[in-house]
Amino acid sequence: MSLAAPKTPGPSDPAMARRMNRQLVIGALRRQREISRAAVAEETGLTPATVSSIVGELLDEGIAREIGLASSTKTRGRPAMLVQMVESHRYVAGVQIGRWKTRMAIADAIGQVIRVEEVDTLPLDVKGSARALAGQLQRVLGLAGAAKSKLSSIVVALPGTVETRSGRSVDVPALGWGAIDIAGPLTKKLGCPVVVVEDTQAAATGELLDGAARDAKNVLVVNLGEQLSAALVIDGRLHEGATGVAGALGHVRVTDRPLACGCGRTGCLDTVATPDAIVTEHRRRLGKPRRRRTTASRDPFLDVVRAAQNDDEHAAAVLSEAGEGIARALAAAVNLLNPELIVMTGGVEYLPEPIFETIAQRVLDSAHPDAAAALRVVRSEHGMSGWARGAALLALHHAAEDLTDLIAA
Repeated sequence: MSLAAPKTPGPSDPAMARRMNRQLVIGALRRQREISRAAVAEETGLTPATVSSIVGELLDEGIAREIGLASSTKTRGRPAMLVQMVESHRYVAGVQIGRWKTRMAIADAIGQVIRVEEVDTLPLDVKGSARALAGQLQRVLGLAGAAKSKLSSIVVALPGTVETRSGRSVDVPALGWGAIDIAGPLTKKLGCPVVVVEDTQAAATGELLDGAARDAKNVLVVNLGEQLSAALVIDGRLHEGATGVAGALGHVRVTDRPLACGCGRTGCLDTVATPDAIVTEHRRRLGKPRRRRTTASRDPFLDVVRAAQNDDEHAAAVLSEAGEGIARALAAAVNLLNPELIVMTGGVEYLPEPIFETIAQRVLDSAHPDAAAALRVVRSEHGMSGWARGAALLALHHAAEDLTDLIAA
């Protein structure tokens, strides 16, 4: 399964096809733990020659190893040689920086996430964040029992627009960052390649490779983060659109209220359904002033959720209206794209079950009956750690020198 929009329609790029095939082989090795080359070919649909070539590369790189002949065979002839991933060959890290919390995941060479930690996001200036993040990540590596010298790559996921090729943020309003070099300072501090991606892409990667969407080919992965966005997976390929903004769900107009959006329009989904918008509206209804940006570690969105659970009518109404807007936007997307699955990630983890069930049912009720008949709406399997887990898998499944070209193509 590819993690990027194709450069041209169809498998016309040999390098891209080779990376995709390598990913399929690694996935088979991860799932089976020990497996023959023939079994990998059968599971992935690749030719035996292609599998043998890729397995040979993995053996040469020390990522995989042969462990001996199979104890029995269903066919005549010599038993097959079994291959497995080398768990301690290297480690990768995925980091998701949010306004309030930073989440870090460490994964080994077979894609097992061995440690996830959540820490406060402090401070909000990029130089300070690089310095703090380096120290926090070294501590998490220690907790995971992974030596810093074995850390081969890091993917950092940000809640905004980034330029992956240069490792710079373009616009990350939740952190107060404009065009800032992120990868450079972190590479200097941590001594290994650092790649920067948007958090929606990281979340989608986690769901596709090791989450609720692992067996699906037509999926919407909806990210309820600092902004509302979706990753579009069509026939197993992640599509970014002509200018890279496919899935900008937060800019679907869902209300006639004159609520100004950062895109310059009014009434967008982002104005009623992001955590910040929900907090702002709740405070307005309580007659309180708008909350100023702060470096405090407490997430005020959780306060609204808890208030709704404690019979605060204003909080319940704001969350319900946000859910209504999300459902309206998703129903339109379902009619256009006809996905088999919607996976909701990020802050949806905190939504009370009745509100989530209402959103899911409203999507099914509002979509075309034929589209709704094949559709499931589920929460992420990984909760708030999904971003960091996905970022770690991005770092693992693609060699550092190929990663930028793959996801920025």
